[in-house]
Amino acid sequence: MAAAWPERLRRGVTMAVPPPATIRAMLGDPAQLRRFLYMFLFQVPGVAEAALAANALRIHRGNVDTSPHDPALAPLAEKTETLAPIPLLVLAADDDGCIPPGHFTGAERGLAPGSRVQTVAEAGHFTHLDRPDEIARLALEWFGT
Repeated sequence: MAAAWPERLRRGVTMAVPPPATIRAMLGDPAQLRRFLYMFLFQVPGVAEAALAANALRIHRGNVDTSPHDPALAPLAEKTETLAPIPLLVLAADDDGCIPPGHFTGAERGLAPGSRVQTVAEAGHFTHLDRPDEIARLALEWFGT
């Protein structure tokens, strides 16, 4: 949203996923690729169903593909995966089992000036569910500045 339609936002908050500029490095981490298995299983049509009938790990290893699958979406991907021109508060979680906070190191290089990256203590991937009061406080503070 912030990259594709910045005119609709003054500032934004994002949680649990680092900016696109840092994603490429994560794809070279075998442990992180294993953590991404759930995305492969549940976001590609038909894969989860096929995994129930076969060995899911074998399917994952045989089919992980970073190329675009729908050419019609390529222009949108180019737009949404660029640097968002507005300041973002990017929240990582210290106990995230999907994307550990170490993958947020250097995230500032993929963010607009005035952005901030912060790790939330005692929270997992669903940070807003684990620490709702803290997330509300951080967001209200961010939007109030």
